[in-house]
Amino acid sequence: MKKKEKKLVALLMAAAMSLSMIACGGKTETKDTKDTKTDVSTDTAAKNDETSDTAAKNDDATDTEPAGGVVTLEFWNPGTEGLTAEENYLVRNIEDFNKEYAGKIQINITQIGGESDNQSQKYQMAASADRLPDLMIMNADKYLRQYIEGGDIANMSDYLGDKEFTSRFTDSALELQGNACYSEKELYAIANETEIQGWYYNSALFEKYGLKIPETFDELLNCVKVFKENGITPIAHGGLEQWPLWGYWAWYSRLGFTQEENYWNDFADGSLKLADCESLRKVFDYMVKLQQAGAYPDNVTTINNTQAQETFLAGDAAIYCGGSWMVGDMDESEIAENIVFNWGPEFEDGVLDAKCGMRPYSWCITFGASLDKDPARKEAAATFIKWITSEDRVKIELEEYGHIPAVSVDTTSLSAIGPVGNLTVEVATDNSVISVIDPNSWCSLDGSTTVIWNAMTSIISGTIGTDEALSQLQDWVDRQ
Repeated sequence: MKKKEKKLVALLMAAAMSLSMIACGGKTETKDTKDTKTDVSTDTAAKNDETSDTAAKNDDATDTEPAGGVVTLEFWNPGTEGLTAEENYLVRNIEDFNKEYAGKIQINITQIGGESDNQSQKYQMAASADRLPDLMIMNADKYLRQYIEGGDIANMSDYLGDKEFTSRFTDSALELQGNACYSEKELYAIANETEIQGWYYNSALFEKYGLKIPETFDELLNCVKVFKENGITPIAHGGLEQWPLWGYWAWYSRLGFTQEENYWNDFADGSLKLADCESLRKVFDYMVKLQQAGAYPDNVTTINNTQAQETFLAGDAAIYCGGSWMVGDMDESEIAENIVFNWGPEFEDGVLDAKCGMRPYSWCITFGASLDKDPARKEAAATFIKWITSEDRVKIELEEYGHIPAVSVDTTSLSAIGPVGNLTVEVATDNSVISVIDPNSWCSLDGSTTVIWNAMTSIISGTIGTDEALSQLQDWVDRQ
């Protein structure tokens, strides 16, 4: 894809999380780092020195094994320094693994910070010096493919390609959202988590007013009107922040926008104006209809996402768009037993049915090419991966940390998981669901993320309509 085309992709499908991550607001971090970010220095030279030092330490560690034949592997995690096993499931996994495999395998973890740009720089610096670590968590949508094509990632299919291992994952998780990381003879990464983004409903309020959980947009619109007439906030939303738009990203796929890759070329060369793109116009038109029906709080522009979430969990709003990172809070709320989930409304003029939704596997564990030089080290890495994706470890991850894994889980044997956790795991591991493209993952240009966020949030707040939103995007394109 040409540079100008990439800019257009970044603009129109700006991004997480995810995740997680942001968890999970902006989705640029894994779930465990959504609310913990580190300051990024503005001194580029200092950043480069720090990255070089980290890579050098990694290089030294991978070239020299401790006495006694212990295989030492380096693991980079996008978290903040000082994360403990009580706070972070991955730290817990590594500590427990090191105890169980003491004298055989030692995993050393390095936290590389929660800021996506900082992570990207460290990976790029390390890759340019052939010093990527043995194991690392990476954003598959943004970075992984370039490193695979550059020969920086090890193919682990000889150690992890067996049916016993791959059958643990859902099909979508193995394919890592179309990043071509897995085939019969290729396995460059495994999904680290399953993130669910969609619509949560307080079924008690729907029952009170004789409504069913909406499956179509027309049903949703009717529910909004009924709740509004009865003084109930239909959809809890905090417009003070621009990023809580999780329930709406799937609309771009449902209405056909993300299925038309030629749009990028047409926008780039000027042969198609955004105002003439019918699928994009549909997304904004439907959002406008919700806003005009009174879907959002009267004070939507002055409350944040946390306040909106609290409104829903207090039983004062009927609907909230969120994700799997909320499972713990929802299960601890008084309305836990009443919460139900779906992927959002179907559209009469849509191109995908209800069995599709935002279930991104953006964050993965991948493997440095240095493993290809040493079969013992490669086998040790595979041993660790199989261990952390085993049934016992996955249950700990889910029950004690509320982290939704990318492998199938039998929730009937889980005791510490609540009703919302159960339903979330169920939809997370449903192979019949089409996992659509996460628009956030296309963001690769500074400043482009806020363009689409601004347009959508402004529609929700009622300050602009469809034409104004498209005009804002077109103005940004024209300035590139």
